[in-house]
Amino acid sequence: MLDFFKNNKCYTKEYYDRFFKDIHFTTFSYEMYLIERVNHLKETLFMLNEKDKKFLLSVQYLNPQWDIYDFSKFPAVKKYLKETELRKKIDPSIYNKETKSLEKILYTDDLKRDPSGFSY
Repeated sequence: MLDFFKNNKCYTKEYYDRFFKDIHFTTFSYEMYLIERVNHLKETLFMLNEKDKKFLLSVQYLNPQWDIYDFSKFPAVKKYLKETELRKKIDPSIYNKETKSLEKILYTDDLKRDPSGFSY
């Protein structure tokens, strides 16, 4: 879940150049890609209501509120819960850092205006 928001190696110019540069039929620079990424993140954050945020955090806390959204049978959700539980067992500090970062993303208006600078 947090991967959607964070800046990681798959958003670097080198990654873009290596995997995407030659597949476009129109000019689409790395800078244009970053602008579109930020716009997409902003739109996503603006569309989330309080119920959505509560559900996302409940999944991150490993205590999904299926009464909000019953995604319990979705394979991606099952996989996310399993991986998050494992990550929490292996390194609780990373899990706690990710959880705090998700809370910050969901409830900080500054990130809604400019999520491009987010990292954890």
